[in-house]
Amino acid sequence: MFSFSTAFFATLVAGATASLPLLVTYEPSTNVADHAAIAWDQDVIATQIGLKTEGSFKLAQAVYEEGGNSKSYARITLTAPLGSSLSKGTRMNIGTDFNGRAYSAQGQDSNTIEFQYDIAESYEDNVDCKVGGLPVDGRLLTGCIPESGTVTIEGKGPVTYTDFTTTDNKNGRTIQGFSTSAQQKFRPNKDTSKPFFSYFEPVFNYFGAADYADKIITAAFDSTSTSLSNGNVNMEAWSFAARGEVAKKVSAYVAVGQYVFYELFDATQDCSENCASGKCNLDNVNALDEAVAFYVGGKQPSDASGKGNLFYALAQKRMANFNTGDDGTKGDANANLDIMRQFNIMKTTLNTGKCADAVASAENIVNLMKIPVTQGTLRYGYLQTTTTTPTDKQMAEGMAFAIGVLPYVHACSADDAKIIYDNMSLKVSQQSSVDYAALKAAFERNYECMGISCEDVGGLYDSVTEDYYGDAKPCVGNANDGSDSGAGFNSVSLAIGVMVTFATLLM
Repeated sequence: MFSFSTAFFATLVAGATASLPLLVTYEPSTNVADHAAIAWDQDVIATQIGLKTEGSFKLAQAVYEEGGNSKSYARITLTAPLGSSLSKGTRMNIGTDFNGRAYSAQGQDSNTIEFQYDIAESYEDNVDCKVGGLPVDGRLLTGCIPESGTVTIEGKGPVTYTDFTTTDNKNGRTIQGFSTSAQQKFRPNKDTSKPFFSYFEPVFNYFGAADYADKIITAAFDSTSTSLSNGNVNMEAWSFAARGEVAKKVSAYVAVGQYVFYELFDATQDCSENCASGKCNLDNVNALDEAVAFYVGGKQPSDASGKGNLFYALAQKRMANFNTGDDGTKGDANANLDIMRQFNIMKTTLNTGKCADAVASAENIVNLMKIPVTQGTLRYGYLQTTTTTPTDKQMAEGMAFAIGVLPYVHACSADDAKIIYDNMSLKVSQQSSVDYAALKAAFERNYECMGISCEDVGGLYDSVTEDYYGDAKPCVGNANDGSDSGAGFNSVSLAIGVMVTFATLLM
């Protein structure tokens, strides 16, 4: 069991001077082990989905909705009202073993407090109390507070409690919350009178609901259908394997992926330009640290093999399929190398007050993250075309990846988005109906508009013959104009997007 002194915790909050554990090649300035721990929730979700029973799906859904590994806190009922108000973040402890802070503010008449456990720096062992929605045999109780005791609150003194139970340990960060909070949070300064961040406008315009990811994931868990403006899924007649792939992939690569975008643009808000100190945007850098934590995750790849379960790992997997690594189908995915480079550039630009440059890096990362989901859609579209009877699992995987990229294609061409959706949407019949040539062309016509290139996406590669599949070779340039620029981004449209976004953020 670990414990922290108040002074040590304050150092972590303010931004530790000692080196913190790397997230691949990125060194965070603040302790984001608790954020990266969302990967362990995703790990439990995937494990339970893999068991393919109604009971295991319910357990997976409980972790999706209630969490278990991130932002652990204890909801404590006191023996008497507080007597004076309690501010969020106030330090408190229970004996010498349990240190934390108030998870929420409480009024003077409240007989409830929420004790948030202190966090270690380890990505594997961020906290010693993990309950939430976790299965009973997956809980960690060694660091959970006892069933009765005295809480000493800084500036207030002791208060007592009894009858605390294991299940009173909750989690304030969940994968479901990443989606259900979008309506409010994915706007400048969480102001609902302002438009969504630039990256989220096409998403909302396509699906017609800010919490679209949650609606799709819930439909997969519950075996129901969605009623969105576009991109609907009907999971009513599908196997555990198909439903599980939609729930698992949309949670990891769409719900968590979108929250990476949110943290990126949160990091650019209220940025102070040309600061003399060299570190005048500490809150902004903290938001960036969190973006990287959600991109890489606490279940980190120990090498370039693709270990892990969030977006970084996805890029590694698709690199091997599309020959887009620094060593072809091996090594590091070019997308990951570019994204991690942009994370580090963005940290420097925030620390030196180059706010427009920070926004440009955020835009670049959003564009680069379109590459693996595009590759995933193409891969599973191709598998359906070349398999006499494609499995429902293959079809579900293709649709899950399409969900992650359809809004951006739609913003460029509604007609091409419809081609992709019609090819990848789940059909009741398991007979293949994918027109791969049409699917591939629909994507390629929009690469430049999407801020990526043919070279970025690559082609489906046969590692046995060491050549591309004949009808799945990489296109050239950006495909839609026959150019051979090989550019990763459309510099003109990106520059315009950056200026518009930056102007919006300064409103």
